[in-house]
Formats: sequence, structure tokens, C-alpha cells
Amino acid sequence: MTVAFYKAVHIVEAVFQKEGLNASTGHSERLRTLKRDRRFTKMHEHFRPLWQASTIARYLSNETGNDYRRFTDYMSAQDAENKMVRHRLHQLEESALGFLGPVGSEFERAIPRTH
Repeated sequence: MTVAFYKAVHIVEAVFQKEGLNASTGHSERLRTLKRDRRFTKMHEHFRPLWQASTIARYLSNETGNDYRRFTDYMSAQDAENKMVRHRLHQLEESALGFLGPVGSEFERAIPRTH
């Protein structure tokens, strides 16, 4: 989850740069920018759950104070792969392509594109 989230961070920061925005100084600022700028509504929809799952994977806790003994108390490994990587990260990548244009074709994708 942490690797998937940080891939999402790099994608979002690439979009911000392409759109002429300054690099984020932290996760909270990045989330605020995604949430408040209507251009990024779809990206925010998929980025936020990746951030939350990554936080739980790293700290076994989330921003609402819920604690977990292990990550699988929050989400199964299969759900992490299917819901977070194959769906959320994939959708974030697809949303970013609209901003990144040809540069986006350089990214390794969560789900490789078929030709």
C-alpha cells in the first residue's frame, strides 16, 4: 500500500507541475489542493483512499483514531490489490493522463495497457 500510495504522490505532483502549481510541502497540502480544485475532483476521489490505506499500512492507525493490530484487520491483501491498486491507482493514472498528455505515456502503469 505504501508503494502504491507513493506512486500516486509522484503522479499527482507531476500533474501539479504540468498545471503550473507549486510542489506540495506535505500530504495534507496535497490533499487540500486535490479537494479544492475542481479540475482534480476525480484524482482526489482515488488518491484519498490510497493515502488512508497507506497510513494504516505504515502506522496501523488513521486520522480518525481507529487503531488496527495488523493491516489485514482493515483490508485483505486481495482487496488491497484489487480495490486499491487495480482500481484506485489505475483510475488515478487514467485521470492524470488527461493532464500529462504524451508525458503520461512514459509511466509504468498499475495495469499495463494492451495495444
